[in-house]
Amino acid sequence: MQRLTFTVPGPPVPKARARVTSRINIDGKRDTHSFTPAKTKAYEKHVAIIAGAARSHLRQWPHLDAKARFGLSVSVFRSAERGDLDNFIKAVSDACNGVVWVDDSQVRVLRGMVDGCDKGRERVDVEVWVLG
Repeated sequence: MQRLTFTVPGPPVPKARARVTSRINIDGKRDTHSFTPAKTKAYEKHVAIIAGAARSHLRQWPHLDAKARFGLSVSVFRSAERGDLDNFIKAVSDACNGVVWVDDSQVRVLRGMVDGCDKGRERVDVEVWVLG
């Protein structure tokens, strides 16, 4: 079974809810715009770079195959009691879109855990495997 493992060093960042702004345009109509907060976007980019580097060491990985199915394990080690497990997982799975898989909807098995650790030892350990 093919496995991809990598560690994201540093304090984990949970996926933040999209922000929505609205304004009245020149025609008097309301324009709404949603965006991902900068801290979340930066963390997802950081995860994507590390995931891509880890994937580059594998001979074959079906990251461009939309029919491939994956399992995902995310272990979060944090020093602060902030963030929900599902939001940490969402940040990692979204960051892996286009890098580890086409879309995180391809994940069929999910495991996760959150544990405390000393400051300076925060990290997220990620394991991905191909199903079937």
